Amino acid sequence: MTMADRTGPDDHPPSAHRDQGARYDLLGRALRGVERGAEDELVVAWLAEQDAAVVRSIVGMVERARRVEREAATRPLRGANLDDFLALLEGIRDALAAGHGDLAAMVLHPLLEHRGALGKRSRAAAALLRSQLAERGPQPASGRDEAGGAGLEARTV
Repeated sequence: MTMADRTGPDDHPPSAHRDQGARYDLLGRALRGVERGAEDELVVAWLAEQDAAVVRSIVGMVERARRVEREAATRPLRGANLDDFLALLEGIRDALAAGHGDLAAMVLHPLLEHRGALGKRSRAAAALLRSQLAERGPQPASGRDEAGGAGLEARTV
């Protein structure tokens, strides 16, 4: 990691965020979008009372963690991870074609919630989907909805 890649206390002028209100605002911006409870708010208020260098260091770590998460989420799938993901998509297609939209939904919901671990999750979800399809077989036409698929029910893997 180079200094250009770093976000932390050195990125803010030493005179910045000297008062508690400015430090509280800085923490609030770093924690944007993070659900916080009453206890969390007490901790944020306590942190805002600490030295500006401490607050800037914590904010820098939060910002770097967000950057790592963003980079991981936008990293393209390659190799085995891509193969596993494509196999899962084929299984989802087969489940929908067989009238088992509930099986497709069962594996899609957790995958969409945990995008950071698609490779391992794809492999496990594809295996589960294939075994469920083999057990169930094609669904009779009477069980399909107007769109030609089964109703989607959210289940977890």
